[in-house]
Amino acid sequence: MSKTLQGIFYCDTGSCGGYSTALKLKSLPIWGMRDWYGGGGYVVHLRPETKAVLRHLKFLQENHWIDTYTRAVLLEFATYNSQINLFGLCVLIAEFAPGDDGAIHESTKMLFK
Repeated sequence: MSKTLQGIFYCDTGSCGGYSTALKLKSLPIWGMRDWYGGGGYVVHLRPETKAVLRHLKFLQENHWIDTYTRAVLLEFATYNSQINLFGLCVLIAEFAPGDDGAIHESTKMLFK
């Protein structure tokens, strides 16, 4: 991972966009529509501020973070509504087939107290 990437991303797992194992991330496998993904991979933690997120996404796009070898991109985020004590978890998946310009999109939403 370049120092440029380390400087702009928030890294609470120490990964900063580099490869991390499922054990290090404390994650489980996830099923998509085309394949299953073992829980590890290249991870970028985005800061919560909107301007920072947009700046980071632009940086990733300009540096071809998603390339022809990318099979899936997962976006996971959680929200909390303190008025009703409700957590929401969302997982968005975009899967790419080899040699295909399109993506299959899928989402999973969970609510729990």
